[in-house]
Amino acid sequence: MSDTAAALARTLGTPLPKDFAALTDEELATLDRMLRTAAQRRAQELTSGIEQSLQHIPAVVRPAVRKMFGL
Repeated sequence: MSDTAAALARTLGTPLPKDFAALTDEELATLDRMLRTAAQRRAQELTSGIEQSLQHIPAVVRPAVRKMFGL
């Protein structure tokens, strides 16, 4: 397994399907980069959604709510 394939497997958190062996290192790197970008965007959007949701909670209790949810 190439370093690029190993990096993609780490990104996915699971061994690569055997059909991925047909992909070039460049294709694997592109897929890895796209997945990492999507994960970062998802995390940013979730964080933004959480922050927006907290605006509906009175400011006095926000710290307690943040602590309760581990934020």
